[in-house]
Amino acid sequence: TYPPTFNAPDTDAILSSLDNTLYRLPSPVLRCTTFVFPSFMFEPPSKPISIHKHDTILERLLRILSGLAIAPWCTFDNLEGVLSLAETGAIDVVHASIAAPVFLREPLRVFAIAMQFGWDEEAELTLKHMLDLSLHEVQHQEVLRRIPMHVLVRLFNFHRQRR
Repeated sequence: TYPPTFNAPDTDAILSSLDNTLYRLPSPVLRCTTFVFPSFMFEPPSKPISIHKHDTILERLLRILSGLAIAPWCTFDNLEGVLSLAETGAIDVVHASIAAPVFLREPLRVFAIAMQFGWDEEAELTLKHMLDLSLHEVQHQEVLRRIPMHVLVRLFNFHRQRR
């Protein structure tokens, strides 16, 4: 099945999600917006290219790449899923979303993601939002484990000095 937005009959690229949904779109969209497909040859009729992500992630990224409207970000899982998929070649179009107010409510997670992708400016932005957090609480352990040790030491020093 094809979602209506990605079912134009005159397209030459077909992607398939983990949910077995098919997405038709013009190959120039993929060639111009990603690093993965610039030299990929799409020959009609194209066989579906399997993308190992669920519809919620794949469709959101395809909408972003196609310049279509997207619903407001609601969860970190969706953002991280799109970033993970985009990391393979289209991350710049998603980069700006990390500082959205909905995500700054969880500044430690934003900080961890920013550090993962080397986004120093976004990491710096989150520091002032973390001053009220007690970083030693159990609820933060999972996120703290994802932060490299040398960055974690700097974070704890900053937090201690500013509190």
